[in-house]
Amino acid sequence: MADNKIFFSYSRDNSEFVIELAKELREAGATIWLDQLDIKPGTRWDRSIEEALKSSNTLLVILSKSSVESHNVMDEVSYALEEGRTVVPVLLEECEIPFRLRRLQYADFTQGNEKGIQTLIKSLNLESDVANKLVDIAAEAESTKKADNKPKPAPEKPKEEPKSKAKADPIVAPLEEPKVVTHKPEPPKKTSTPPTPAKKSNSKIVPAILGALVVGALIYFVPKLMNGDEAAVTEDSSNVENTETPTISPPESGGTNTSITEEEPEEPAVDEASIAWKLAKEQNEIEGYLFYLNKYPDMDEARKMDFEGSIKALYSKEGYIQYSQSNGVSYFEKVYPQNTPSVPPIEGYLIKIDQSRNVKGGAYGTSGFNRRLGVLEKDDYAIIKEVIPSGTAYWVKISY
Repeated sequence: MADNKIFFSYSRDNSEFVIELAKELREAGATIWLDQLDIKPGTRWDRSIEEALKSSNTLLVILSKSSVESHNVMDEVSYALEEGRTVVPVLLEECEIPFRLRRLQYADFTQGNEKGIQTLIKSLNLESDVANKLVDIAAEAESTKKADNKPKPAPEKPKEEPKSKAKADPIVAPLEEPKVVTHKPEPPKKTSTPPTPAKKSNSKIVPAILGALVVGALIYFVPKLMNGDEAAVTEDSSNVENTETPTISPPESGGTNTSITEEEPEEPAVDEASIAWKLAKEQNEIEGYLFYLNKYPDMDEARKMDFEGSIKALYSKEGYIQYSQSNGVSYFEKVYPQNTPSVPPIEGYLIKIDQSRNVKGGAYGTSGFNRRLGVLEKDDYAIIKEVIPSGTAYWVKISY
């Protein structure tokens, strides 16, 4: 098994365990390939993984809750099984083991690292010298890990020296500011002078005159009020009260005070869907057609035929690709038509690629399967032209 190349398939969530195990196997003398250790800077990641997978004899798949949900991991397992490679599962934590792996002998690391290494040696069928080195290296790494995990005694706190009482600072009395004394001028002394005796007034004459004037006024005005002047006064006051004040009403909104309203001519209705479709046709790109589909999904038959013909004209290359796994999980996102199931696929589906995949010259089991025509990158689109069942999985012929 010295020439046996071991390929690691795993989820990124388990990177710490995988890197440690890969280093231990490599140090013991096994030939391993791990993307995080062996892909050189500047090379394409997906191409390096594909070449390493093809040149490896054994696939070591790390099983965890996250890895069994990973499409990339399951793709690598499917490829290895289809190509007749040895697949060795490593159970890192309790999880639902995929059906296709349940009958394979696996290494169990859920009961501890020591037991996991022993079962891994049997599963990989390692040579005795490599197996012995691996046991020693793993044991040493485990003891080092336990030593590092031991709680360290807390450092003793230095004894605090008794603080000496601080000497009180001498109290310095604040300097008094000199007071400015201002001499206010003394007010002049009042001299008491005897009051001048007031002259005697004719106090009896003035009230007599005022009384005579009041009596005369009453004699003159009372008769007039009792006769016609009262009516005149009343008439004048009623005229004042009955006088209406003109009110000015503000003009209605719009700036004019006319009662005649001019009717504006109605504008013709705009067909927004037709304008949007015209713009999509002028642009002639998949993004424009999909924007129209999302905004106006309820197309009539004529527009629907035009839509399907327009997107088919965008893709001229043809090839084959695996559409779904044997458990029914699809590798693609179905975009059109809407409100139809993704599995099984149907001719005419517009699909969106969720991860980088190779386009083959034929379906699995045919002569063109080993010929690669190209690569569909993530978020590319393709149209299904033919559906090919492969057991419980599906392969499809596509234009892309």
